[in-house]
Amino acid sequence: MFTRNGRSGTFYFEAIVVTPKRSGNYTFTSNSTIDSYGYLYTNPFDPLNTTSNLLVHADDNENETSDQFSLTCILQAGTSYTLIFTTFEAGVTGLFSVVAVGPGRVSLLRKNITSVPVIASNYSGALDNNSSTFSRDGTSGIWYYEAIQAIPKRTGNYTFKSYSAIDSFGYLYANPFDPLNITSNLLVSSDDDETGIGDQFSMSYPLEAGANYNLIFTTFDSSLTGRFFIVVSGPARVILRSMNTTPKQPSTTTSTTVATSGGKYYRQKISTWFVLRDLRKSGAKKYLKYPHCVLWYTFFSLATAL
Repeated sequence: MFTRNGRSGTFYFEAIVVTPKRSGNYTFTSNSTIDSYGYLYTNPFDPLNTTSNLLVHADDNENETSDQFSLTCILQAGTSYTLIFTTFEAGVTGLFSVVAVGPGRVSLLRKNITSVPVIASNYSGALDNNSSTFSRDGTSGIWYYEAIQAIPKRTGNYTFKSYSAIDSFGYLYANPFDPLNITSNLLVSSDDDETGIGDQFSMSYPLEAGANYNLIFTTFDSSLTGRFFIVVSGPARVILRSMNTTPKQPSTTTSTTVATSGGKYYRQKISTWFVLRDLRKSGAKKYLKYPHCVLWYTFFSLATAL
């Protein structure tokens, strides 16, 4: 799973090993018909913790006039780095090329990312007339909510996704959560999923191991109640327990392990039947040489969605 700027969804990527022959300042620029995003890392690159070893990242070019990334960094001769080509939007595939410009030749080789385990921690609960309430948008309406303590076992990127028959809204907070000031300590919030079509929230955020976070499940419209199910996917198990003090139906937490395929950011999926049951219950290379710099075009293609 790869969380790009807190976004959830399936982001395809290509990992490229970068090894300069001479120390100096190098610029990497993408060329594609798709809106691209680039990251440059010292080794190793961990797709489950994308802030670790990160040197620089870029969305658009330096003039912000193009949707192709352009990033510059000082590199050491003979040292290997990892360049990540991905997309601005989730679920996008297509052809691309990368140009490296600097004082010496740069070796660019496709890097195979081995499968990494993704742990899914599950939580089920219900909103009813005894649930806690707050004002979600500053109006006079009443929104029922459930506050859930989330403690990850490992540092990395985690995605929180809801499943319910009611239109849901999610918030993630650093401690403490104040229902009278819902902007205080807010890390991320979400209404719909990453496609903007579904009415279930999906939000991602890099979390620190052992830290306490507050996940708030509530509804888009006021005065709604009903059962819900939450899946948290990431590099390790997440302890999920209710923080509500008012009586409500029992909640449960379970964990499962899912293996991801290399070269694809992971999005946790769960069968509709299971959720409803629970709720009711190609490469070529070309060299172009110019004085004082070397341009190396390397062509790749993002894999087709499974």
